[in-house]
Amino acid sequence: MTTNMEANRKAVEELIRNRAETMRVDYKRDFYEKLHASDFPKDIAAFANLLSGQDRYIIFGVEDKTRQVVGIAPQTYIPVDTLDAYISQTIEPFVCIESEMFRYEDCWVAYIKVSAENTNQPYVIKETCGKGSKIEKGDIYIRKGTCNLKADRMDLDAMYLQRITASWKKP
Repeated sequence: MTTNMEANRKAVEELIRNRAETMRVDYKRDFYEKLHASDFPKDIAAFANLLSGQDRYIIFGVEDKTRQVVGIAPQTYIPVDTLDAYISQTIEPFVCIESEMFRYEDCWVAYIKVSAENTNQPYVIKETCGKGSKIEKGDIYIRKGTCNLKADRMDLDAMYLQRITASWKKP
């Protein structure tokens, strides 16, 4: 029987081998050093607002430009309970994630999985945060291609339309 963590590891290993950054995959060389001074809330909200119906992954320990596996220092990894607490503080509604650090080849890599089960879009930044306080209260981010950008009116219309049509399908 395969556990969820084993399934996630296999998915991440396959994504690393494919080396393609996509709408649902983002590579980062390093784990978020300081949550309060990072793009963490923006990245999580952007992935949660993606209307793809598939899980999304932020993979750490892979060089963004070359896709070379460089690994992360284990002491930089932030446990999921700390990440959850910061999500609760900075994003509404709450975004469910999974996270783990594991050995890949000869180094440590980590991932954050933003589940496709997060379907209560839009996910909104609820306090000013990030490096230089550039992520502002009320911002809504969405993943477009390989970039995390502020959502525009068309993005919000799509989010609300998906919620309405999903509610029609429920018995």
